Amino acid sequence: MHGQPLDEARATGFASPPPRKVRGAIIDVHTHATEPATNHELIEAARLYGITTLVVIAPLDDGLALQRRYPREVALAVGPILSTPGRQTTLLDDAVEIVRRARGHGAPLIKFWFAPRIRDRLDFLLDSPRLDPVFQAIADEGLGILVHVADPDRWFERKYDPAKYGTKADQYPMLETRLRQFPTVPFLAAHMGGDPEHLDHLAGLLGQYPNLYLDTSATKWIVRELGRQRTAAREFFRRWADRICFGTDQVVVKESDRVRYT
Repeated sequence: MHGQPLDEARATGFASPPPRKVRGAIIDVHTHATEPATNHELIEAARLYGITTLVVIAPLDDGLALQRRYPREVALAVGPILSTPGRQTTLLDDAVEIVRRARGHGAPLIKFWFAPRIRDRLDFLLDSPRLDPVFQAIADEGLGILVHVADPDRWFERKYDPAKYGTKADQYPMLETRLRQFPTVPFLAAHMGGDPEHLDHLAGLLGQYPNLYLDTSATKWIVRELGRQRTAAREFFRRWADRICFGTDQVVVKESDRVRYT
């Protein structure tokens, strides 16, 4: 939101959502709830704005606790399960067990966070053979994968040293490797696959890999980039409507700001 609509919302309060043009259930496939003391704000905002179901990314036990509290609204994406530095071997051992437990509790998705910055935390990437047992467990249990693989073009231009993090194009071969290895596993690539700037690239991936899906989360990034190419974006969404899921990337924080939930 920019300019007049945002000014009006700030003046009237975000407790007055705009009218909806289309009725029906809305599923937000990408949210985060990591602060038990304030998780209720995300649920309250979802109810206010007519979100029927939230797919919440959280550690398994935390997510199950939230699901017990809000059984009608919350589905669970377990993870990120490989983002803690200093205990990589244990992480890999734990990950397979977490996948098994997730399936037992009805969680449909496992989250992998392999943004370029993962190189600061782990010494392996998404296509490492060390992860093969985890991916095989996901396939065996019939689960899907939510994965973050790339960041905005601006970050690669201004923030990332390509000698350390690689180029943006360097982020995708590892995803494609896994898409080929596990064709029965649905992969939901977060943030329009990390490449809303290049819809032709995304169209090529979607055409080649029928198990690939995209979500629209990281809303400001997505709106900014799609707004630069409105005609192409409209045609892209029409062509791939059955492969694109709505998501926001809403995050619950200790000191919450209502702007986050709009």
